[in-house]
Amino acid sequence: MALRERRSGKGGGSLNARLAPARLHREIAVLKGADGDTPAALTHMERSTAAIDALPPADRASAEAQRTLSINLWSMSDFEVSRGDLTAAGELRRRAVSIYETMYQQSPDNATRNRNLSIGYKGYGAVLHAQGQPQRARELYEKAAALDELRLKSDAVNPEWQLDLSYAIASIASLDLGEGDAASALERYRKALALREAVMRADPNNVEAARGAARAHRTIAQSLAAQNDLPGAFRHARETLTISDRLARGQPSNKLLAGDAAAARAFLLAVISRADGNTLSRRDLAAGWTAACKDSPSVSRWFEQQSVPLRNSLGLDTAIVTKALSRCAANDR
Repeated sequence: MALRERRSGKGGGSLNARLAPARLHREIAVLKGADGDTPAALTHMERSTAAIDALPPADRASAEAQRTLSINLWSMSDFEVSRGDLTAAGELRRRAVSIYETMYQQSPDNATRNRNLSIGYKGYGAVLHAQGQPQRARELYEKAAALDELRLKSDAVNPEWQLDLSYAIASIASLDLGEGDAASALERYRKALALREAVMRADPNNVEAARGAARAHRTIAQSLAAQNDLPGAFRHARETLTISDRLARGQPSNKLLAGDAAAARAFLLAVISRADGNTLSRRDLAAGWTAACKDSPSVSRWFEQQSVPLRNSLGLDTAIVTKALSRCAANDR
């Protein structure tokens, strides 16, 4: 590696050759990250970034160098998020977004640059949201949605772009719900769901769209529950489980999908635990308990492994779900 750096680090040869050390360190970082060695991954990302900083000014300003730098910054921010350092993650994403903005301004008709900037706004907004800065997050989510809508004007049925817009809309809805505006959240979540269902109709095997639809049903259920519409919340919670179960059965060895199904069962338990004979029919209650309690030991294990903040983000009140799982185990429902 040192020989490769010496040959390419003095300004001679092509730009690609001079960028080789930066790319090499980035490749090593990716491998280290895949092995779970976050400190080593960060070290190599930092070395990759330093290699770009050491380039002559004209090289540093090139589109290829800036693209490589933006990838580094974003990857480093992901590592910081995984370590829980949102301050560092936010600064890295701010720098990456600044690059995306410059590149988009240079070529506003370039769909790839449009999408990169949109994704950047969403990711930076998510960190700001987690840091308790909802207004700044909202501004970025709205900018992302505007970019997604602009792309869709040229290709209204592009599945990737439809999902992009749905994520921006759902992100804004999550802010609405957090601010107590369940009605606005519900309207936006339904728009996000419609986009995801459109992709599913065109491609029933699109797992990303199906998972997104399941999440949308769950968040719609949360919005309806916040308005005390428990029958409506129940219907959407059941649909969340229906979709998640179908996906998990289709890929039995996929742990992510199995986790989705467990979360959907726990969420349905939370919804029906709030209901009684005056809000749900006995038939719906019985069907709900039967579906939610299926394989309850696995659901219990999954639930115990999740952090309290994650449970809360999924609408899973610890006390309510724990009590419901006990009822499942005792067949007392």
